[in-house]
Amino acid sequence: MPGITGAGALMQGVRRKAMTPEFGERVCLQGRWKISGLHLPGEVLEWDGEGFKDAAARHSGIYASYKLVLYLIAAERLNISAPHRDEVIDRLLAMQSTDGGWKTDYKDGKPVGLANVETTCLSLLALQTLIK
Repeated sequence: MPGITGAGALMQGVRRKAMTPEFGERVCLQGRWKISGLHLPGEVLEWDGEGFKDAAARHSGIYASYKLVLYLIAAERLNISAPHRDEVIDRLLAMQSTDGGWKTDYKDGKPVGLANVETTCLSLLALQTLIK
């Protein structure tokens, strides 16, 4: 989906969820998802126990917090059980800074970078899905 990023890409992925089913336990971000048996084409990222290890994480060793958030939101929107859900929630909660915001990145289970409004808002939205 060239030109569509962030929440727009996520919603495109949700709207297109039934187009090309495949099976597996990988997750794909940027609006095309594979969660618990559902897949839409795109860059496939694997949960490695710390985060979703895409090309950037493999190169730098730094994981992006927003990918945890999108995973949780997509699972809730698709009304499916997300593999590794509890691990993802624990990792996301560990990224909250002492001033209340969520850090953008993490490495070796510890937050790095700065808290910002985008990551914080998305984190709160993802955590709100757990209440339902």
